[in-house]
Amino acid sequence: QPRKLVKIPPSTQPKRLFVMAICTVRILLLVAAAQSAGAYSLRSPAAVASQAGQSGAAKAPLSLLVRQRAAAMSLEEAIKAAKPPANVLQVLRTSKQPEESSMRSVNTAVKIMNNMVLAAYIRYDNKTLECDEFSEQNRETYKQVEADLARLDQQLTNQERRKSEAIAGIDDAEKAIQKTKEERSAETILYETKSKEDKLVLSERKEDLALMKFVLGITKCKDSPAVLAQGASSSGARGLATGIHACRNKHGGVGLHFEDPRLQESLAKLSGPTQQVLQAALGFTDGSTGNASAAVMRALGMSSGELEAEAMEMQEDGALSLLGGLRAVQAPEAMVVPPEEEEEDEDKVQAADTKEQRGNKCVMAKPDCAVLHDTFSTLWGDAKDLVEDSEEGIATDDSDWQNLKKDFNSRIEMLGSQKSTDQVKLEEAIQAISADGDEQKKKQQERASLQKKFEQVTAECEEAKRHILYTELCGTQKVRDELLGTVKDKSSPLHLSKAVDCQVGDWVQGECSVPCDDELVGGVQTLTRDIITAPGGAGSRCPALTTTKRCNQFKCPIDCVLSEWSGWSRCTKECGGGTRTQTRVVDVKPRNGGMACDVLQSKQTCNSGSCDRDCELELDFSKWTPCSQACGGGYTEQFKGIAIPSRADGQCPGEKDHYRYHRKTCNEQQCVGDEVCVAKMDLTLAIDESGSLGAKGFRAFKGLAKALVEKMQYTGANQSSAVRVGLVEFGNGELLQGEVVSDAIQEASLKDTKDTVLQAIDNMKWQRGFTNMAQAIMKAKKLFTEGRKSATSVVILITDGRPSFKRQLQSAAQRIKEQAELIVVHVNQYPAKVNQDFLRSLVTQPADEHYIHIAGHKAVFKKPEKFANQILVKACPQAFSPTAMQPPSPKTFLNREKLQGEVDNSL
Repeated sequence: QPRKLVKIPPSTQPKRLFVMAICTVRILLLVAAAQSAGAYSLRSPAAVASQAGQSGAAKAPLSLLVRQRAAAMSLEEAIKAAKPPANVLQVLRTSKQPEESSMRSVNTAVKIMNNMVLAAYIRYDNKTLECDEFSEQNRETYKQVEADLARLDQQLTNQERRKSEAIAGIDDAEKAIQKTKEERSAETILYETKSKEDKLVLSERKEDLALMKFVLGITKCKDSPAVLAQGASSSGARGLATGIHACRNKHGGVGLHFEDPRLQESLAKLSGPTQQVLQAALGFTDGSTGNASAAVMRALGMSSGELEAEAMEMQEDGALSLLGGLRAVQAPEAMVVPPEEEEEDEDKVQAADTKEQRGNKCVMAKPDCAVLHDTFSTLWGDAKDLVEDSEEGIATDDSDWQNLKKDFNSRIEMLGSQKSTDQVKLEEAIQAISADGDEQKKKQQERASLQKKFEQVTAECEEAKRHILYTELCGTQKVRDELLGTVKDKSSPLHLSKAVDCQVGDWVQGECSVPCDDELVGGVQTLTRDIITAPGGAGSRCPALTTTKRCNQFKCPIDCVLSEWSGWSRCTKECGGGTRTQTRVVDVKPRNGGMACDVLQSKQTCNSGSCDRDCELELDFSKWTPCSQACGGGYTEQFKGIAIPSRADGQCPGEKDHYRYHRKTCNEQQCVGDEVCVAKMDLTLAIDESGSLGAKGFRAFKGLAKALVEKMQYTGANQSSAVRVGLVEFGNGELLQGEVVSDAIQEASLKDTKDTVLQAIDNMKWQRGFTNMAQAIMKAKKLFTEGRKSATSVVILITDGRPSFKRQLQSAAQRIKEQAELIVVHVNQYPAKVNQDFLRSLVTQPADEHYIHIAGHKAVFKKPEKFANQILVKACPQAFSPTAMQPPSPKTFLNREKLQGEVDNSL
């Protein structure tokens, strides 16, 4: 309000400025509070209208907005807008100094105007709800259309990509199919060529095998224990050793004639090359009348020193030679077999003249069947191994070829299936592009129509609500306030200061009765609001606090439904990172803004490991092995295996690398020579008694076995420590029906006493068969089924030479080494290196610790205890010398249990 200006003295100006500053701050705070509370009197009428047009979301109560707008209107504008009844206008004009009668008129007029205010509020609410229903329906439908368009846009993009991928996949598949067919044709030619060659070799080897089987029948001893056990009527008894005539004619050809007519008949059926192999094996070579045994041994690959040693031992043993008692006879012409033709030179012509002068000569041989039968069993075993090698090779090649061919066919089938799949994908993509394009056009038209309708109806609603608010509601309240303003008595209930209009809050929407409606009728929703300020004095009453409206008047969205994933396709690479895919199809297409379909094809990385993969080792080392020697400084080891092998150029520590191998010394005391094994050990002795051994060799082996058993601190069946010994004899081999090799013989079990084992050794008889070492190993394996789990298991094979049937023997040795140590004692003065290498490959590694060579039977026969001690030192992990006068201390003799506890300190 205007105030009279007063001049302020200079002395009071600082105080005046301070007061003005405080007032300014208070004004700013009030303005800010008014704005935050919706005090639209500080805003333009347009801002007020805009705020009022917000349905149910006004920042200030509607009554406050109306009061602010009404205060801004003039009375003439209010009367024009509200159009009050004439009696109200009359009261408004005449009520200057109200009396009792005029107060009743004012009260009546105020009630009329409050009813008009309430009616305007109701019209405003109804219009707001009507507009809200339309807006909700229109916008929800619009959102659905927008979602459908976005989905269709993405679907079209995906389908175009699928179309391109399908075209590229069809082209790649056709090229790959053609390349695979060319590779298959090339591999077919290679396989058929090799198969033909291998079958020809197999046929030749079967012919050799038939020859060796024939020879075994010739050389079987009539008085061998095996033949005697079968009886005189057995096939073995009929195939006894017989006299053999070897004849040479003037051309240098050699023919054989057997005194047994049945064998001679079989000989006549053999081919020329096979007869020549038989002649060489029997020692009838180029008319030589010398020692036939040497020829046989050379055929076996024996060295000259070995020939000499074997011959000396056979002479001492009374065997003389493999073929003894040679005598010259005149040969009939029919027996002569001419040699293969060769180009003649002058020296050969002169030699032929000399031979022609000699005439047709023959030699007669009576072979030693035991030695010869063992020798030819080895040849038969080699021939059988070769046949089995060929058969296995052919079977492996056939299996590999079938697998390769199956792989080729699978690849072609897979590529054909992939091509068909891509063709189906191409067709599906083309159809989907067409269908989605048509639907996209319809949705675009629907979206435009919805937007146009929304803009039109929204404008109409805003105009109608603005008219109600500013034309009716504000004018009506302005007129009513003017009436109340005529009352000057502040104590009167009609005084303006006591008039409080009802203020209500925003509508709170309840849950709609339906989530959606395909018929577009929708559900019913209850709206409620609370009273913020109760009416007082001559203020207007509260409008309705509860009402209902339609809701969710839009179609129900339908989400995409997909099928289950197909199985994963084959990985594109075996290593180095390939991909594999899986697919699914659309069972239900999305509509009405439903959730779009997820991807129809999934790719996954596979075989991502590098082709150059390093190996992975097992987590823990093995237990320490038993000491390699009983005395003289042995060693014990522990190993770490490979859990996952390396691949391609991947790295892996070597077997002796410190990451995989630990070793330390044990049993470092010097050997005295009279050691006794005190280890907890289950030992199986396997003694060779084959025909090649000779009588003296057999006696030497028995003596060695007894000396070795005597050096064992034996345990009975009821004791749990020290040594147990089982006994197996072999060398009784013969060929049974079906080309089955006879089994080895168990002479003592691990539960027998020491005396029983020694008596069993004394009772052994020379079997004079061939060397069935594989059967001996399997018999030893069977003995260990009654052994002790905590005991060290050891097999010692004592043999004089080369075993028969390498394939069987290698398989048996591999199986026994899974549960026991295998030691071979090779008694031969001059062993062939090839035989030594083979035996060393059989034993537990390292071979230097498990292959023991002794130079001949004679040395063993003279000093069995010496060689028994040598074997004991290698086989027994713990021993002591009685002459040392005290048992081993725990620090000196380490057994397996004590070694494990010392690993950390040692390393």
